[in-house]
Amino acid sequence: MLLCALVATARALRPPAKIVVLDGYTATAGVFEDRETAWRPALRDGDELVVYDRTAPSDVVGRLEGASVAVVNKVLITDAVLSAVPSLGLMSVTATGVNNVDLRACGKRDVAVTNVPAYSTPSVAQHVMACALDFTNKVHGQSAAVKGGAWSNSPDFCCFPERTVEIAGSIFVVVGGGAIGAAVAAAAGALGADVRVVSARDRPALDAALAEADFLSLHVPLAAETENLVDAAFLNALKPSCCFINTARGPIVDEDALLAALNDETLAAAYLDVLVEEPPGKDSPGAALIAHPRCVVTPHTAWATDQARGRLVDTACASIAAFLRGDELAHRVGT
Repeated sequence: MLLCALVATARALRPPAKIVVLDGYTATAGVFEDRETAWRPALRDGDELVVYDRTAPSDVVGRLEGASVAVVNKVLITDAVLSAVPSLGLMSVTATGVNNVDLRACGKRDVAVTNVPAYSTPSVAQHVMACALDFTNKVHGQSAAVKGGAWSNSPDFCCFPERTVEIAGSIFVVVGGGAIGAAVAAAAGALGADVRVVSARDRPALDAALAEADFLSLHVPLAAETENLVDAAFLNALKPSCCFINTARGPIVDEDALLAALNDETLAAAYLDVLVEEPPGKDSPGAALIAHPRCVVTPHTAWATDQARGRLVDTACASIAAFLRGDELAHRVGT
């Protein structure tokens, strides 16, 4: 009992900390009252909070001066940054992937790194099914035709400005069987699809699935073995009637090859929530995909429902609060 009391006293007497959020806009915009409200549940009395919507690489070290905790989403945390800011004890990454943080350098300097796993699973699965249903039901195209007078001028009780098809009975290929892939598989199965979940590492199984796919949805991480996984050969293996969906990472797809497949009509449609260059430059391959009539591009928002962003911030705050209390970190990654 005495030991527990001493530990509790030590934690309570830990000096106030400085918490710096370097790029908080995407996690909080439109969901929280202001950019600071979201992070205050993590703080103790006396702690200092500084929140930036965005931070340029040249400003990272200066803004982190004296900080105990850095909260980052896409900002790069390199060995040089860590060397220049010896006060850091926690790197809180407001994402599942932590490829923007040098984990080895953090381990060498005893800087803990936390992430937020699985916060966006329902949101991404919902987005994938929205893409599939847009492809099958053509709701916006039908609505546009009605607004243009197609129904009013019809001699029948209905008209057919677009052909529509059912997901039921289709072959829905999910590449990647993680949490999001499993959620997509369940949703597609609930609509009656014949779902095939395959690993990108199992090339024979993947190749067999490609030849049958009516829908193909990517759910693999970006790594050396998955970069440009979707190349010309991959796309040529698909049926011309296939609907391709990517909510994973842009560089998994060779965008020139995808544009060629759409132009050659060897692919029916592409739905992309991610591009190689984000935001896309006007002369990038992504810009040409955006302009293509059979490609639908959304601005990397499949993850970003209000509920998902709420879970993201809540989990990050819990990790920060645990660190400030000296408790074990539930979502620690790396060493």
